[in-house]
Amino acid sequence: MQYHKYDAQTFLYVETVEAEEQPENSVGGVLPDQTEYYTLAFIDGVWVSVLRPNFQIIDSQIVENNQG
Repeated sequence: MQYHKYDAQTFLYVETVEAEEQPENSVGGVLPDQTEYYTLAFIDGVWVSVLRPNFQIIDSQIVENNQG
């Protein structure tokens, strides 16, 4: 079965794995689409789209975060 793993601290999607037993911090089911600017997070029992950590919104525009 396929399981979708997420980071236990940020809840951001990490990877999809094929396994017989469910790995820790993972769920089955179908994932929403990901884009260049948005990834997924598992929040309150559902997958939601969130802005990727390397982007931010400035003046209603998505721009790459140059900090760090």
